[in-house]
Amino acid sequence: MGSKFIWVTRTAPYNMLTAHRLKGIGHKALTIPLLTIKPRPHEALSTQPDALAFTSIHAIEHHRLDCRFRDLPVFTVGERTAKLARDAGYRRVQSADGNALDLEILIKDHMPKGSEIIYYSAAEPAVELALSLNERGYAARQITVYESLRSPSNTITPALAAMPWMDGVLIHSAKAGRIVAQLIADCGEQWQGTAYCISEAAADPLRHLAHGRVNVSEKPNERAMLDLLGGRGPPPIF
Repeated sequence: MGSKFIWVTRTAPYNMLTAHRLKGIGHKALTIPLLTIKPRPHEALSTQPDALAFTSIHAIEHHRLDCRFRDLPVFTVGERTAKLARDAGYRRVQSADGNALDLEILIKDHMPKGSEIIYYSAAEPAVELALSLNERGYAARQITVYESLRSPSNTITPALAAMPWMDGVLIHSAKAGRIVAQLIADCGEQWQGTAYCISEAAADPLRHLAHGRVNVSEKPNERAMLDLLGGRGPPPIF
């Protein structure tokens, strides 16, 4: 597989880590994020829950860390999120190493029904984890700790100008997938590249497009995404 020119749409600063890994397997990267992360104010927990759940590294970065809860069971969707949770000081972290459904199953396998689960999330989570857990008999509550906003148009203009010459675009979320789908539609026949998506949810908005191709990684993590591009590169940091 020859060198490709790939747009990394992932949020900063993690887009730079992705670019580093792309370069490690012989590709060129354009690092212009489609989304910007904004913390959301939220109340500290007044009582101790039975467990915590996270589906993104941003939720760990922006939630209120309470030292009293460091020994609570913590459940994460993937290894990157688990690593950051451990780095934050949580001592009992388990990763589903998969998607939100895998995380739900992990919680079900380790926590009895009726347990109070706090799910720290984005303002528009890709999945309604708390709702699903409540339907299974848990006392789950979602707390919004951040939101992802579309980056200003002027910041992504260079990427739009380069789209006819791109070989591909990396898409790390369903929300980014929706934005990329609109940009590709606007680009029309000039877009002949490939969208490399972290999940089916990220890929779905692009399925109807007449131009280009859509590839989905076998597992919802960046290492599997880079496998689609011919190699894993340096070990992941986040």
